[in-house]
Amino acid sequence: MAPTIFRTKSSKTKSTPMGATIRSKESSTSFSKASDGLIAVSGTKTTIISINAGVKSKLHVPVYKYAIWLEENQLKRTAPWIAVALAVLVRWGVSLGAYSGMATPPRFGDYEAQRHWMELTIHQPVRDWYSDQTKWWDLDYPPLTAYVSWICGYIGDKINPEWFAWQSSRGFESADAKMYMRTTVLVSELLVYISSVVVFTNCWFKNKPWTRKHTALMLILLQPGLILIDNGHFQYNAVMLGLVVWAVNCFLKDQDVLGSVFFCLALGFKQMALYFSPAVFAYLLGKSLRQGFFGCIWKLIKLGSAVVLTLGVLFAPWLQSQDDILQVLRRIFPVFRGLYQDKVANIWCAVNIVIKLREMFEIQELVRFSMFPLLKQESLTLPYYVLLGVWLWMTAGAYKDASKSFVFLVVLNTLVISGMHLAEIIIPRPVPRYPDLYPVLNALWSAAGFVLYWIYFNYRQFTMVNAPNTGFRVTKTAKLA
Repeated sequence: MAPTIFRTKSSKTKSTPMGATIRSKESSTSFSKASDGLIAVSGTKTTIISINAGVKSKLHVPVYKYAIWLEENQLKRTAPWIAVALAVLVRWGVSLGAYSGMATPPRFGDYEAQRHWMELTIHQPVRDWYSDQTKWWDLDYPPLTAYVSWICGYIGDKINPEWFAWQSSRGFESADAKMYMRTTVLVSELLVYISSVVVFTNCWFKNKPWTRKHTALMLILLQPGLILIDNGHFQYNAVMLGLVVWAVNCFLKDQDVLGSVFFCLALGFKQMALYFSPAVFAYLLGKSLRQGFFGCIWKLIKLGSAVVLTLGVLFAPWLQSQDDILQVLRRIFPVFRGLYQDKVANIWCAVNIVIKLREMFEIQELVRFSMFPLLKQESLTLPYYVLLGVWLWMTAGAYKDASKSFVFLVVLNTLVISGMHLAEIIIPRPVPRYPDLYPVLNALWSAAGFVLYWIYFNYRQFTMVNAPNTGFRVTKTAKLA
């Protein structure tokens, strides 16, 4: 970090690099290193002077105090490995529990879907992956998921062919098969997602105190939602999110073409990455427009070529026939099935609750619109409560300096969710006529809460720029990267 310049009472300029301790002869003030700046000591009076002007120097969360302890004990080099090990341990602990569709024939659940895709890809030709007519968990994710399924299935078949035997392995459940499937999630998460988060925190907090960087790393890696869905319920969402983070890492380094490749890979793994596409498109377009006419044209040509080539390679096996590529697209974007599949957003569920809910939903589909009913159905309430409790403890005090409107949203959401959980424990079925009351209320609040947070954070994106006490500044010469 560059030396920080301070002016003493006698108007003498002092330059102190981080880690140095000096004393001014013209005044009785001395300076020494603090985790977020310098400590100025004048007589018996001590004051924290922040390096980042306009940014409050102290975070009021327990995990930040842990980061300070690591720094004070000279464990900065070891700390990231400890964080990664803790993240892996927590994920493995959750994976020891139940999973989607465990011991629930005839269709089982998402665990069986992922297992079947491994079975399908190692036994059928590539061009037939999306046209399989067995009607057993059709492959409806983009090609990169299929390729990863093939890799996992190929390795698993070498270990124990019984796990992925064609058709005869449907609904196969054994302790060793479960361990292998869980391991594929954890390894892919470690290679793609966790590594991307470590790099991201290093890039984003490069010129900021190390304690803040490590705090961010811990909070991101231990976020309970992703852990519960991927390592509990059973999914590979972290791979898609990791590819998106790798794209962001490239954008931060001005490697926009490589970033575009990573984002296309995210789209090629799971169509849910489309949620991020408006922001990525706006960022790249805005950056291109700032490079003048010819610079913009050249930039767009490079970006467009990267996108076309990446998607072309992913979809290459099905580009030989129009029918094949259309079949792939129909599977990936199943519009003909209607909007009310388990992949649509909570807002659709909220609307549907008001309009003919009974005619359109089975409870098994409804609970998928909100995390808790889904986890409860799959006997994952214990890890849900434990991880949520640890998360609330880790972030306790984080809202001390936040805006009143944000604090209101957090408190309101916490009270409503806690109230529903408590009511469901005390009175499991309050109205016998409506056995699905709690899942419906949960889905409604999830939709409403999402909309409220979405409005707030979009509002904050514009109001925080050049606002006092945010530490965020935009100038005419600021780089977009």
